[in-house]
Amino acid sequence: QKWQEISAASGFLPDAWSLNSVLNAAAKANDLAAAEELFGKLPSPQLKDYTLVVDAAARSSNVKAAEAWCERALAANVARDTRDTQVLYSIVMHGAAFCGDMLSLERWLARAQQNRIERTESMYSAAIIAAGKCSDLEAAERWYSAACNEGHQSSLKLLDDVVVAAIRSGNLASAERWACGGKVMNKKSATTLVSAAALAENLPAAESWVKKAQESIVELDRTLYAAVINTAARCGDLSAAEKWFREFRAEHLQTDEHLCLSLVHAAAHAGNITAAEQYYQAARAFSRNGTNLLWGMNYLCSMIIDAAAKAGDMEAAERWFRRAEAAGNSPDVIMFTSVMSAASQARDLDAARQWLEDATRAGVKPNIMTFTTLISAASKRGDFTFATSALKDAVDRHVKPDIVLIDTVIQAAAQAGDMSAAGHVFDWSQDLRLDPDAGTFTCLINAASKVGDTAAAEAWLDRCIEAGIQPSIITFDALIMSAARSCNTTAAEAFFNKTLLSGQKPDLATFSGMLSAAARTGDVASAERWFHTISEYGLRADTWCYVALIRGFGNAGKPETAKQWLREMENHGLRASISNFNDILCGCARCLPPDAACAKNLLREIVLERRFAPDYQTALHCLKIMGRQETRRVFSELSVDLDRALQTLPALNHIPKQSGHQRTGLGTQLR
Repeated sequence: QKWQEISAASGFLPDAWSLNSVLNAAAKANDLAAAEELFGKLPSPQLKDYTLVVDAAARSSNVKAAEAWCERALAANVARDTRDTQVLYSIVMHGAAFCGDMLSLERWLARAQQNRIERTESMYSAAIIAAGKCSDLEAAERWYSAACNEGHQSSLKLLDDVVVAAIRSGNLASAERWACGGKVMNKKSATTLVSAAALAENLPAAESWVKKAQESIVELDRTLYAAVINTAARCGDLSAAEKWFREFRAEHLQTDEHLCLSLVHAAAHAGNITAAEQYYQAARAFSRNGTNLLWGMNYLCSMIIDAAAKAGDMEAAERWFRRAEAAGNSPDVIMFTSVMSAASQARDLDAARQWLEDATRAGVKPNIMTFTTLISAASKRGDFTFATSALKDAVDRHVKPDIVLIDTVIQAAAQAGDMSAAGHVFDWSQDLRLDPDAGTFTCLINAASKVGDTAAAEAWLDRCIEAGIQPSIITFDALIMSAARSCNTTAAEAFFNKTLLSGQKPDLATFSGMLSAAARTGDVASAERWFHTISEYGLRADTWCYVALIRGFGNAGKPETAKQWLREMENHGLRASISNFNDILCGCARCLPPDAACAKNLLREIVLERRFAPDYQTALHCLKIMGRQETRRVFSELSVDLDRALQTLPALNHIPKQSGHQRTGLGTQLR
């Protein structure tokens, strides 16, 4: 866009080719609003122009918009032959796959068959990916068989998609069977499995396959080590990434900047700014030219600024921003957005707004993602006033709100516990003629859930269905969680049955809600029953399932039961975090009287055995249990500064990711 403005100022009027180039950039930037605006300027849109807008909608997870633009393209008769139609269908299907919208995807596959349009490898890939996102291995295998029957049996891409689906479903044996083809694991199949585990963000699976490869006397090469280090990086587990890097070095394999950059990525995810800076310097040392690394200075600085943001270290974020400037790089909108995110994480919303003004003065035009970052930060803090102020600022700057931005403002109202405000924002979006999607109604259900209004949550589900929108599994998961927060196991079970009647297959988040409902009421037998039900649906309990039990029994004042589930979680290869211990401490605080002995033992385990740093929640629970004087004495005995712990934000980066809900990286988080 900037170059287009310079071109126009030099007397060169934009032609169809240059407009298409900017439209292409808008699609790749997931900016549907900009893509639609640019499309409107085209004098005679062609197939490639329609395709780019469909792609922009698909990339921004707006399946309804992707479908509408595909219909417009077909109605305009720009598709010259079957191949053109296949491309349009395929893009819509991949948009549905990204959202895990199996119903929309299967509808388009059926439509292709009805219209006698050959179903391509790309279409089947979308179907398998969607099944994987829904943890439905049976569907993934069914679509793979259908693809083979139509002549795609030699596709390695489809095979890899099935392996990822198996891992996402928690069925590691099936993943191994598909990758190895019934043969002994070799270097190629091991690399396939570990790379698939990286896509599924399943570090325990990746590590288990590397160890199995070692036991099978498979010579581990750089590719396999790089895959497991990359998996740890994607999962934000810096200690695991460093462990495998040390093992890599011990094998005397050649280190390069790529591996060091993966470690930068891991440190950034973990919010460890010191380690991120250290590995950045190592990457520069290994880089041949020492300055222009593979991903570019701006990208690296944005990554390290993200690490500073997670650590709440505004000073480090600003230092790296200035460092990029000093190196002669012109900061772009991504870098400004990253620093704003750091300011927001540091709870300094005034600084975030100041950086927005700095971006404007530097000639950088804030985009929809910039404002989504600001509002997302306000949402996390429950600052609805700031969220609406930022929304007004976006409108004043002629940034057209999209439904994702509206959803983020609704989330801010939900966090603030203001159900009425969430409804007003929804009504305003209708005035703007923005089409709500399943995600919008999920946000509204979450708003009702926050205030414990299960009836309002169910009413929003009814409105979703009345609007002709098929509720996703995530929507039903939100309903179940609303019942769990109200300690209403009857309503939770009713919502579970509605999920089945709708044709949706329960995922791990569904069971997490059911476990939470049982645990919050202290019902050990019901919790165990639901836990065993998980395997009946071909799933394997993930960290969030155990967290629901640990947190639920903690809230119910049953620390010993919560502790038993934590041990069970670790026995299944899942790592505990400081937040898990804080949940058990919460249980100690809710006992009558508070269980000081249990709390002291937990605190010693946290500091001496686990090497976790006590945070604000740790200190707060201990103060409730033991009082200020005794808490200060126990902390001093363990060489922990109580005042410093009280100033430490809860370790958000230790909260695990919920299966099936895409929340990886800044860009994905915002979308």
